[in-house]
Amino acid sequence: MAAGAKRYFSDEEIKQLKQRETHLEQAIGLCAGKYGTAGVNGRKPDYGWKRSKDRAMALRHCMAYCDGDEVAAEILLQFAMRRAEVLVANGWPCISKVASALLDREKLTGNDITGILGNAAR
Repeated sequence: MAAGAKRYFSDEEIKQLKQRETHLEQAIGLCAGKYGTAGVNGRKPDYGWKRSKDRAMALRHCMAYCDGDEVAAEILLQFAMRRAEVLVANGWPCISKVASALLDREKLTGNDITGILGNAAR
């Protein structure tokens, strides 16, 4: 948060803004799995997303962000899904390299990932 924010917001308001931002980031992260899986599966339909635990958790974070407003939460979930789709598409070259290595090795360290991605990780 910008240093000047303290001029406009109290410490409690800043804390609440950070919590809301965390809810949005979590929702986007939970949605990203849908698009990563679709990429690995060659963009086949992702059966079961609407009943998945990831979607339920993403919606829960959106509900918290929207103070329990179900209509707003569904709209925010659509935003989170689109944002996740764009992030996965933009990062696909790196994501696919790490995914392939995980399929081969099942476990990766930070050094493994750095080696796999090389300069792309910076």
